Amino acid sequence: MNKKGLLRLSINMENIVFKPITLEDREIIQKYTLHGASQICDLSFANLYGWSERYQTSWAIVADSLAIRFQPATHNHPAYLMPVCGCTKEFKTVIHQLNQISLDNGFPLILMGISPTCRDIIDQFLRRDI
Repeated sequence: MNKKGLLRLSINMENIVFKPITLEDREIIQKYTLHGASQICDLSFANLYGWSERYQTSWAIVADSLAIRFQPATHNHPAYLMPVCGCTKEFKTVIHQLNQISLDNGFPLILMGISPTCRDIIDQFLRRDI
């Protein structure tokens, strides 16, 4: 705990390797997306794969969560879809790691594809940790 009583996470900043989405990745990606809290069309494998070349979409498993990174046309740096996580602890770890990557590279952390359920998770997280 820090001076304000907020929990601080100790994060192992291993190298996160994002890889381009291929047809062979369907099973592992759907393992997360079909059971995640957010059921938005952006997370359907057909959309991820179909738009992957246009938006340079890539993925990584971080803290047993699925992180999707892409290059939006409106920004000169990557953005991320809301991580698909199993619990709040995993969410915190992924967000901290993605934020650190963003800071290290000089751009803001941008999360897109935020459903009402995801917004509730983010609100909970922000009240507790940041």
